[in-house]
Amino acid sequence: MFEIILEDVISAAHYVKNTAGEVENIHGHDWQIKVSLRRSDVDEVGMVWDFTEVKPVLKEILDHFNYSTLNNIPPFTTQNPTAENLARYIFEQMEKNIPLKNVRMHYVACTESPGCTAIYYGAKK
Repeated sequence: MFEIILEDVISAAHYVKNTAGEVENIHGHDWQIKVSLRRSDVDEVGMVWDFTEVKPVLKEILDHFNYSTLNNIPPFTTQNPTAENLARYIFEQMEKNIPLKNVRMHYVACTESPGCTAIYYGAKK
């Protein structure tokens, strides 16, 4: 099994409703995003998926949120923009945009501050 991991950072604000705590107030993070993709073997060139091809897929998803208030952007207009929900959303969007049938999403990790990371592995298929 081979795995590649891409990392990027977005700056975005959010507030988490129904927590009765400080996080109900709007605040921002430099969210560190890690995306892991797996493949049982490498291609004829020796790659899981060329980083120059996969980076734009991730960038398009993340640019949707960069320098914004997450609560104002679907799907977070109807669900709390927690690190967990953000990880799941990015995972699902990446999964929809993988053109290679033998490459699978493994996980998305969202770190909102040092020591605070949520990881989404996707539903079992």
